[in-house]
Amino acid sequence: MWRTKFRYSRERTLILPIPPERYARQEEFVHEHLSGVSILDWRAEFLKTVKPEQRYLNLSVRDEAQWLKKVSARQKGHTICLINTEYALTRFSYDERQEFWRMLWGDFPYNEAILIYSVLNVPDLLPFDLEPWKRADRVLPPA
Repeated sequence: MWRTKFRYSRERTLILPIPPERYARQEEFVHEHLSGVSILDWRAEFLKTVKPEQRYLNLSVRDEAQWLKKVSARQKGHTICLINTEYALTRFSYDERQEFWRMLWGDFPYNEAILIYSVLNVPDLLPFDLEPWKRADRVLPPA
């Protein structure tokens, strides 16, 4: 099973493609396909940081990576699935989005938790080259 493999692996970041028609019910989709996973709603967490008078949303790949590492450290030994991630991904330019996926692929070698990044299964949001993720079994297939 994927959980056993990644519990003892240096690569603890995975992708869960969510069919676009399940956009409004991402949490339900995760519960249907992955058992024993804690769900963290990216959008809800991000909105907690926005101030009422704030005009610009400060999203950067580096800040997102730092936030994910903090989340991972707080959830040591657990499996976390982030949902509603499309806002961050659509705010990034194409190049930033690819930088984000490269970061998620390689910048978490000592991750404290298994981190599943759910993403709408549309080409514009997914890594340009999904094959390395697939070859490494780091794309969880919807069951």
